[in-house]
Amino acid sequence: MTVDDCAMASRALEAWLDAGGPLGSRYALEVSSPGLERPLRWHRHWVRFVGQEVRATVAGLGRVRARIVAVPDEATVVLAPEGGPPRPVPLAGIRDARLAVDW
Repeated sequence: MTVDDCAMASRALEAWLDAGGPLGSRYALEVSSPGLERPLRWHRHWVRFVGQEVRATVAGLGRVRARIVAVPDEATVVLAPEGGPPRPVPLAGIRDARLAVDW
């Protein structure tokens, strides 16, 4: 998604809202992309980013940076924490996961 895509979506939504959309005349519209540090919320996100680094809060491990090694099923992801071996982790035990970006 580019900045131009966001601008186009914003203009289209604004026109619809101004024409009597469900929010009335008072609203604040913000259109954006997930960004570089995209949150990983759904199984499909984990599948899409296999091989990428993530920063996540994992039950039993705390805050970690790890590489997504595999997603063997709908409920599990295999993560390789920095300096550690790959290990299966239940997706239900992962909170606040985002792609890791080195600035």
